[in-house]
Amino acid sequence: MNIALAVILFNPSTDQIKRMLMYADCFETTYFYDNSAFESPLLFNTKNNIIYQANGLNDGIAKALNFMSVLAKNNSFDLLFLLDQDSEWEMGQLIKYRDELVSYPNWQNTAVIGANYELDLYNPTAYEAQKIYSVITSSSVINLFLFDEIGGFDENLFIDEVDHDYCYRASFKGYSIVKFYNVIFKQQIGKESTKSIFIFKSKNLHSPIRFYYMIRNYLYLNSKYPQLDKLIRQHVKRKLLSRIKNNLLFGNERLSVLYYIIKGYKDAKLKKYGAYN
Repeated sequence: MNIALAVILFNPSTDQIKRMLMYADCFETTYFYDNSAFESPLLFNTKNNIIYQANGLNDGIAKALNFMSVLAKNNSFDLLFLLDQDSEWEMGQLIKYRDELVSYPNWQNTAVIGANYELDLYNPTAYEAQKIYSVITSSSVINLFLFDEIGGFDENLFIDEVDHDYCYRASFKGYSIVKFYNVIFKQQIGKESTKSIFIFKSKNLHSPIRFYYMIRNYLYLNSKYPQLDKLIRQHVKRKLLSRIKNNLLFGNERLSVLYYIIKGYKDAKLKKYGAYN
């Protein structure tokens, strides 16, 4: 099994680009898809193993992932390692993860493998998790042999729930989603807040427009997958409500958050998908 790296960028900092270029040294080929309005000059003429794509606009996560997956598949790669510009790996952990992925014996029945960013669950002896329902996009690895059968990433979603949707479809086709708890990385989910109100402590805040996609895509997937397990639905709903609570309690743009929540709900009912407009 050979593996390529795929990175989605959106207005990256210089430090983020340098970190991604360092990770690229661990892979034969790295694909960069830049969703920024302006191209990143640090990625021009850097290394022979880098393929850089930029359209000068934000095409969303799903379209970027589809583009890089098809390109990697056509270039005879078996696996594609997906990274977010906010992801941080200690190099020893990254190399360990890469080597275990390449030698993993059960790829025939596995669609996606994810790594561990929840440090309280870290288990240095757990090579493979039990079958789970989904992993986040960043630091997950997709099996390109199954990509066409699963159907690629749903571009209706644009951003948010793209990972859940792909994992759901893979599971419904009988393939496994697993997680390695013995490798860890850092991942920023939203913007951290240090405020506290009585017993409530905020962990992450999101930009108001993200709630448009969260609400709309949550309702879209509920409609798309009526067969989804009730416990999974409840878990996803609790996470969404927690994010809304955090922003309304600790954020400074409450009215804007409420506006985008309502707009997302309306567009879901109108079946308006893709990028917000």
